[in-house]
Amino acid sequence: MIRIKDIVKIYGDKECQTYALKGISLDINDGEFVAIMGPSGSGKSTLLNIIGCMDVLTEGEFIVDETIVSSLTNSKRQEFAKNNISFVFQDFALMNDYTSYENVELPLRIKGVSGRERKKIVLESLDKVGMSEFYKKYPNKLSGGQQQRVAIARALASGNKYILADEPTGALDRENGMEIINVLKDIAKEGRTVIMVTHNEELAKFADRIIYIEDGLINQ
Repeated sequence: MIRIKDIVKIYGDKECQTYALKGISLDINDGEFVAIMGPSGSGKSTLLNIIGCMDVLTEGEFIVDETIVSSLTNSKRQEFAKNNISFVFQDFALMNDYTSYENVELPLRIKGVSGRERKKIVLESLDKVGMSEFYKKYPNKLSGGQQQRVAIARALASGNKYILADEPTGALDRENGMEIINVLKDIAKEGRTVIMVTHNEELAKFADRIIYIEDGLINQ
């Protein structure tokens, strides 16, 4: 479970401060598929980056399960993120010189998983997103929707409980976007928590819950 208590994020120094978040409190349950929406500059990406340990809050408390993440040192926070959180990005963020298989395998290599176990996990993850037959293909030989499926398979292969998706359908047409939403819904049904930032209200409606952020605050 993710618990956010009165978090504030301030950028800049005392002479020129910008409040990106102004005291947000939020609980996200295990296995929940949550969509975060809001206009540009509303603070939604800042919130996602804090949850993903890519940024730190200025005030408040951020707890994941029993870990007070906001109290961790930088190195401990990054270690926590590596073992618990995976990102899916709008631009897929695949390694162009790696095959689909090798892209999905990468987080397992980083974690030191054995070769035999890596193969099993990679093939299972690609199969879950309907990409097993493309395991030898390089990203530039895949469509945008297929590349995003590989990116999601990589997140799945990590074994991490929390999947954060930053505009995962932003570079896709409606049909491919809908397919990606269905994949994310299936991931949540398996018990992982999916948090998605999106501008697409039509696709956001397929999430279990929509959280609207405006001017650094949750708009109820």
